[in-house]
Amino acid sequence: MITEKRTQQSFQTCDNWKKAEDFIRSAKLDNYTLTQISYGAGTFHLLFEKGTGWGDQVILANKEFPDSGKIADYQSKGYAVTCMCAYPMPAEFTGMWITVLTKSTLLKEQKMFVTSEFPDKRIQDSAKEGYKPTSLVYGNGYWILMVSKGIQQEVAWFSTSELNSNFVKNIKEQKLIIVHLAYGANRWVALCQKEPRITIQEIEKSDYYPEDSIREYWQNSFDIAWITYGNGSWISSYITYKSEATLAQEMIQRAIQERANKVEQFMTAYKQGEFLKATQLFEQHLAKLNPSEEELYHYLWALWQHPNTKDKIWDTLKQYMPITESPRFNLLKGHYSVWKKWYDFALSYYENTSQEDYLKVKQLFENYKTAFDQQNYAEVVKQYQELFKDAISDKIAWIGEYYAWALYQTTRDAFMAVDEINRMKEKVPNHKGWATITAHIYKDVGIATKNIQILDIALQFYQENPEENQSYIDEINAKKTEIQNESEIHKSDTPPTDN
Repeated sequence: MITEKRTQQSFQTCDNWKKAEDFIRSAKLDNYTLTQISYGAGTFHLLFEKGTGWGDQVILANKEFPDSGKIADYQSKGYAVTCMCAYPMPAEFTGMWITVLTKSTLLKEQKMFVTSEFPDKRIQDSAKEGYKPTSLVYGNGYWILMVSKGIQQEVAWFSTSELNSNFVKNIKEQKLIIVHLAYGANRWVALCQKEPRITIQEIEKSDYYPEDSIREYWQNSFDIAWITYGNGSWISSYITYKSEATLAQEMIQRAIQERANKVEQFMTAYKQGEFLKATQLFEQHLAKLNPSEEELYHYLWALWQHPNTKDKIWDTLKQYMPITESPRFNLLKGHYSVWKKWYDFALSYYENTSQEDYLKVKQLFENYKTAFDQQNYAEVVKQYQELFKDAISDKIAWIGEYYAWALYQTTRDAFMAVDEINRMKEKVPNHKGWATITAHIYKDVGIATKNIQILDIALQFYQENPEENQSYIDEINAKKTEIQNESEIHKSDTPPTDN
């Protein structure tokens, strides 16, 4: 049954009655009252409460059936049955019935019925005498029904073979609260009352004991109403006396306070140099709570400080756009770009954030260009492969042109150089310079081998940008004429043969 009032709740679970007894004794020493006990799936559920106003308790455990004689004896001393539980004992091929009797409750005169059939007629007949059902338990093929006087509220009961949302909805529409739920003989039975002070009742179904749900509901100003097991599922109910508006406001305040606490933990870890801890706190608690620019800023710097988390930076920057488009993130973007060897991006990020870092990156490009201008092609190839192979972009595609020419000059392998150009072209397809540098390579080979066909290939590439390459086009045409003239002279110098 649901207590009229309570100031605190506690719950325990265990797998046998001896442990349950130990928990009950310990709770009693802490001034807790046992208000509910149920068993299912090899687990005892015990609910303890403070502030109920209830008095002393006695717990009886009997095999086969509750001892009606002992129960009656305690009832004569002012005790009332407040809950019952059936406990199967497969090792002994029998079961145990646990009865909890309590003093100083609202329950007065009581009657108990034991029947193999569902006791609906017993409920109806008892109602005519002023008794209302307060406990219903099924076990070992029997229903145990307890009816009581002293309940002022309107009482009703409902039965169903399938516990679903429509069944619960029907009860709620009648402004009733389920105060007890029992399962047996393939049916669910809900004992209900009018409880106007209870504003909301939530009911959940799960395949496991609902420990996480209990704690979550407690945090949201709900109390446990009852928890029971049947047909392979745990059914738990939670109640509150507060309005939805009040609950919503309290939830908002808790969320604000919880967020503030997590931010404080995060910033403390960051300031103390515990960067891995800071990133974990952010990811576990703040990432899903619409982090602010300030929080993102420190999170990204925390990622940067740890070698194993740097890879997360770029995805985070993109995930939280447009916040991370703020100029304050540019220095970090520059550092990340250098780490990834995206030097063209690094220059743009450093330009207005760090003159020192900007000049360092710019010097890399100048060193590369100097090596090329001095025809130190081996150095050009080395620098490209070590520094620039991941830096190809529209803005600095010229470094790819330099590399292709240097590769050709150092290997004399035109096919290798052209293959590299084609690979770079996949990254930057619209760069006009690829055609020109390809033409330069074919022109050099064609002139060296005096091969007009190769020169024609070079000519085709030059003609993709004719205005820029007119001088090279003229050079190739002149060279082709020269080669053709040499060929004619060679033919004229050959003496005729006798037939």
